[in-house]
Amino acid sequence: MKKLIIFLAAAFIFIQANAQIERIQAAFIYNFTKYLDWPIAYRGSDFIIGVYGSDKMYQELQKIAKIKKVGNQNIKVIKLTNVSDLQDLNMMYVSQQKKNDLPKAVKLYSDMPTVIITNNANSRYYDINFIVKNGKQRFQLNVASIRKKGIKIKDTLIKLAEKEQ
Repeated sequence: MKKLIIFLAAAFIFIQANAQIERIQAAFIYNFTKYLDWPIAYRGSDFIIGVYGSDKMYQELQKIAKIKKVGNQNIKVIKLTNVSDLQDLNMMYVSQQKKNDLPKAVKLYSDMPTVIITNNANSRYYDINFIVKNGKQRFQLNVASIRKKGIKIKDTLIKLAEKEQ
């Protein structure tokens, strides 16, 4: 019985820690929008964030979308069920569980101003990649890829990013 209680307590702590990580990452995603400028064609209607593979990230971004805007744009968060469902997205979050679909996503969105955000420590397929360094949430930027898509990056964001190892 004692082992079961310890196991349940550890599982609860692990679940809470994961929920906290996705809450922090969702806040990062929103804040990235302050340092990136999309082409004019992508600033007209809603600011659209697609989430592929994480119900928790979808929920956290939905909370933000209810109370925040990107400039004058309302935020719309959509759940993607297939990476091939090509849509006009400003950002696309691909979870760790869907990392095998990253090469396909990168290929599909390479000519579109869609920032692909990953959570994969060893990935080479991303525009923004979440990592943990010294126990803190950090991120990496693929500046060349983002600029190739016609998105301008403020120097402040580049300075805040971790350099690739």
